[in-house]
Amino acid sequence: MNEFFSDTGIIDIVILCTLVEWCGLWLWYRYSGRGLAPVELRLTLLSGLCLMFAVRCALSGLPQFLVMLSLLAAGATHVADIRRRWKS
Repeated sequence: MNEFFSDTGIIDIVILCTLVEWCGLWLWYRYSGRGLAPVELRLTLLSGLCLMFAVRCALSGLPQFLVMLSLLAAGATHVADIRRRWKS
């Protein structure tokens, strides 16, 4: 059980749960017309997924530039999300 938490298994589960949540929220909005529009969620969830991918890369021992690229992508999508939501 300790190996599960020290390996990428827990991150894989979190990524999978995030993707399932994203699909579920999209389906809910599509069929009921209620909830958050998919456009409201995409950048928020994408920045979180990029962060999780960075952690996964680091735990897997992949090259450091992949971790940096993932963190850069997370920051860029976060800034894009904030700019889109900003009210003057």
